[in-house]
Amino acid sequence: MASADRYRNAGPETSIPWRALEGVDGAGAAVAPRSRAADVGRKVFAKTGVVGRARGSAYVECGNTKITVGVYGPRDLLRTREYLSVGKLDCELKFAPFSSVKRRAHIQDDDEKEAAAMIVEALATSVRLEKYPKSLIDLHVTVLEDDGSVLAAAITCSALALADAGIEMTDVVAAATVAVVDSEPLVDPTYAEESVGAVVPILTMAYMPAFDEVCGLVQVGEIIPELQEKAIQLCVQRCTQVHAVQEACLLATLSDDVTQTHS
Repeated sequence: MASADRYRNAGPETSIPWRALEGVDGAGAAVAPRSRAADVGRKVFAKTGVVGRARGSAYVECGNTKITVGVYGPRDLLRTREYLSVGKLDCELKFAPFSSVKRRAHIQDDDEKEAAAMIVEALATSVRLEKYPKSLIDLHVTVLEDDGSVLAAAITCSALALADAGIEMTDVVAAATVAVVDSEPLVDPTYAEESVGAVVPILTMAYMPAFDEVCGLVQVGEIIPELQEKAIQLCVQRCTQVHAVQEACLLATLSDDVTQTHS
């Protein structure tokens, strides 16, 4: 007979996720009417310096979606003997076990590895890796709560953490997500809106406002060209709004640092 786990109180076998009581229980569940216009995103809160031992860190809250990112490095690449003229950007993304409707495993799965690769691809354009030869910059992304638009929030938070770490960049990347539900593009969709049907077309875009340049674009599902063009325009509009929050957060951090220096 297997010994009982004395450190964990297992729930009953008939238990259900608490979100199911709110009518949010995956695909096919009833979705509450959207309380904001289709082209309006949720409020964004951003803060830097949340991880003590990291060189730079940030926390981003978009509605109920909550992300933290810690930046470590640049550090020497000791495993390779060849000289690399540019640095390397690496990312590890992990959903907290309690972050989603369905409990996440502690081991990183394929979805998390794919999202981490997308974050690196979106940020590599803005980070001046030529300034860090034979060096590695690590990003550790933790999703504390998943209420939709996770990839966009993770890219936004990662860019903010890199800026807080003093990593040289050409611009602070902002990201946005648009989901097409019933032939209508919805900016910054929630988890319930992303799970309306079997496959909801979702477009996530990373954008550098200073150069008016798209540095990352990911689409899931099929979107007709007319709606796709509209979705991209809405993403650019949303990214501009998110970038303003990033700027305000960094300026507030700089102001606090200057105040502490002169006090």
